[in-house]
Amino acid sequence: MNRTEKVQVVEDLREAFANAKSIVLASHTGIDVNTVNELRSAFRKEQVEYRVVKNTLAKLALAGTDMEPLGEFFTGPTAVAYSFEDAISPARVAKQFAKDHDKFEIRAGYVDGS
Repeated sequence: MNRTEKVQVVEDLREAFANAKSIVLASHTGIDVNTVNELRSAFRKEQVEYRVVKNTLAKLALAGTDMEPLGEFFTGPTAVAYSFEDAISPARVAKQFAKDHDKFEIRAGYVDGS
């Protein structure tokens, strides 16, 4: 990824984080691809964006925002789930998936300033 692409990713993340009603940070390390695809499908059904992000780029996107404290949770492979429609959907889907899959780890969440 060249510098221009990185700058674009940071801008896209910053915009997404600013407009999201809620954010959930998670790790799906150790879960097979088919199972992760099931998770992505569950998020899509709830109109939730789910993507794995580069930690340094995500931290840059959070810099100077109210969500900056989330930066400490960007260690190791990190996925971000966020919704522009419903504040509860990302957490609900992640919690249900974590209940059924021990290796899925919910690291942090952000809703309405906390």
